[in-house]
Amino acid sequence: MSEMTSKSRQLADDRVTKITCAPRPAQARPANRRIRIIRPTSIRKVIRVTAIPMTIAVLGLGAYWMHRTSALETLQVIAERQYRHVMLSSGLTVQDVIVSGRRHARHAEILDALNAARGELILDVSPETARQRIEVLGWVRSATVRRQFPGTIQVNIVERRPFALWQRSGQVSLIDREGQVIGSEDLAEFSTLPVIVGKDAPQHVGALVAVLSRQPMLLAHLDAATRVSGRRWDIRLSSGLEIRLPQHGVAEAWDLLATLVTDHRLLERDVIAIDLRVKDRLAIRLGPASAATHLGEGHNT
Repeated sequence: MSEMTSKSRQLADDRVTKITCAPRPAQARPANRRIRIIRPTSIRKVIRVTAIPMTIAVLGLGAYWMHRTSALETLQVIAERQYRHVMLSSGLTVQDVIVSGRRHARHAEILDALNAARGELILDVSPETARQRIEVLGWVRSATVRRQFPGTIQVNIVERRPFALWQRSGQVSLIDREGQVIGSEDLAEFSTLPVIVGKDAPQHVGALVAVLSRQPMLLAHLDAATRVSGRRWDIRLSSGLEIRLPQHGVAEAWDLLATLVTDHRLLERDVIAIDLRVKDRLAIRLGPASAATHLGEGHNT
């Protein structure tokens, strides 16, 4: 019995030993992996390989787009031609131009500025553009342009009113009350107008006229106005009387002159010049005959 027990224990110990000491299967180690390094030469090779197809694709798309655009433009040209043909067949062409309000402005210059040829499609004439070109003409103060279908263009102009002849550096031009230059040709008709002298005279003639208009009787006798040193005016009346106006207080000085002319009939007297440049002080220069008379009276006295 004891022998059997000892054998059983020995068998058990052997089993334990075998189980305990049995070696564990070794795990397979992964093989050494190689790390692939992409060199710059490889990148350039990829670029060379892909660049050609990409370039061909881009060029192909560009050619397609150009072809498509050209086709669209061709269709647009055809449509425009058809449209113009229909309009021309309908009689919507310039057949007549009517200009009103013209007295001095040249008819040919207005037509040139209008730039509308007979037989031209009337819808091609822009009234606003034509108006701007016509108003550049010297005689034209303002203009209106209208299309009257089917084939008439109406032009109405308002001319500038000549006021004076502007003289500077040996040149003479016709100007209006605002100092706008009208023209420098065919001035014989306007030889009786007042003469404005001075390089900057046109820029200031509007303000001068506003003052002189306070006394219409004196303005009617205006013969010349000279701009002095760009600061003030010297006025000459048709009687030959010269008036030296001040730089400031021009309106008051002009009103005083009107009173003297009315009360003392200065335009009928032998007076050469009146100096109004100093406020509250009047200097009168007599003509030779009146000066001699006054000297004689003073001598006899």
